[in-house]
Amino acid sequence: MQLKILAVGLTALVTASLACSDDSVDTIPIITTGAAGAAGTGSAGTGAAGTTGAAGAAGTGAAGTGAAGAAMPFTAIAPCNSEADFVTGTTVSVGDATQFFYTPACLKVAAGTTVTIGGSTIHPLSARAGGTSPNPIGMHQTAGQTLTFTTPGFYPFQCDVHFSLGMMGVIWVTP
Repeated sequence: MQLKILAVGLTALVTASLACSDDSVDTIPIITTGAAGAAGTGSAGTGAAGTTGAAGAAGTGAAGTGAAGAAMPFTAIAPCNSEADFVTGTTVSVGDATQFFYTPACLKVAAGTTVTIGGSTIHPLSARAGGTSPNPIGMHQTAGQTLTFTTPGFYPFQCDVHFSLGMMGVIWVTP
């Protein structure tokens, strides 16, 4: 994976280049906003300003570790680019062979919630880069997964086969 970081004020724009199962490379935008954290360092080198963490705990940014803060800020990860894109619930459905989307693509749940995410041989489910680590969503799952999300954060996922058609989503877990 290759990360490119552009930091301006309190916003960091990060793009990740991902190698796909069909040997193509896709670039996805990852935008982090919120109160500034300290500049961080990570495996990709020196990072942009980190985002703040939960109530006094150290937070993590797109490419590093930030300063402690009062609350976790919103992080836009395609296709969920604003807080208004998210709906509440406990299930993410996947369509048949003619449908290339998740319903809903942007799901918001409280920590401790159990969520069922659809997957199939036509639409294998995988975690994707750009969110909170570690992402509990498995890789190349050909059946649905039922997971309990205990840690607040953003957990992006995708269909391995139809990612380039925009078949992806994000689960936002709030404190």
